[in-house]
Amino acid sequence: MSDARISPTAHYTATVWARNGLAHPALVGAASPWLYRGAALLLGPLSRLTGSPTVESTLLHRHHGIDRMLTRVIEDEGLRQVVEVPGGLASRGARFVARYPDLLYVEGDLPGMAEHKRRAFARAGYRQPRHRVVDLDLLATDGPLCLEAAVGPDFDPTAPTALITEGLLYYFQPPAVRAVLERACAFLGRSRAGHFFADLAVGGPDQDPLVRAFLLSVSVVARGRVLAHFDGVAGAHAALQHAGFTQAQVLPALGDARGRVDPTQKARIHLIDAAVYRSEPAHR
Repeated sequence: MSDARISPTAHYTATVWARNGLAHPALVGAASPWLYRGAALLLGPLSRLTGSPTVESTLLHRHHGIDRMLTRVIEDEGLRQVVEVPGGLASRGARFVARYPDLLYVEGDLPGMAEHKRRAFARAGYRQPRHRVVDLDLLATDGPLCLEAAVGPDFDPTAPTALITEGLLYYFQPPAVRAVLERACAFLGRSRAGHFFADLAVGGPDQDPLVRAFLLSVSVVARGRVLAHFDGVAGAHAALQHAGFTQAQVLPALGDARGRVDPTQKARIHLIDAAVYRSEPAHR
């Protein structure tokens, strides 16, 4: 799979992660910096005109926010399994396995992107048996691409597990978003403690007017429409409960480029921190 066939958003985010010390260098392709510079020239004036944050800063807020949530359940609850889908050209798996050597980290993506990432890691000489990249379709309910089949035989379905989706829900219509929530809950419900971390832009009364400018900016980079969902935070929370999660929070993504929380900021996106437990958690 050539660089040209990787999605524009994957190229753009690969450069954002690299510029901020979050990417494995093997994942920044030749097209990535060019797309990043072009998007900056196009979106910079829009950000200044509307007063909205840059796409880069918002991506960093969500990425660091998910990092913090994952770190919490690893360190407080002893979680040792993570599935992230789509893996894209991000390097969270490599970073977390380096920090927690006992962690099993499975990244899933559609076959073309997954193969591209496996080849990029192989060319760079990166090999970590507890960090795998597999072919996976989050909406598949059976067959080799479904979650249960793709994670592999060394994955323990009963062990505490985290499932991460970053930058995905914006591209789905509401029925597909609800299907993702239900699939996530069903998959995690087999474990003693299952955690679901994701990001989304809420609509309704909790949507800041500048969120529309942010979504427009992302639409330009993605070359397609991206969407806000649910009737505010309450609507997102209700959807998580309806999907079957026993605990759910929808939190504003607040932070800076270094991951420090800044409560004075106005959030443009929100983070999902949801869980399903078969027994009471040791810490929460």
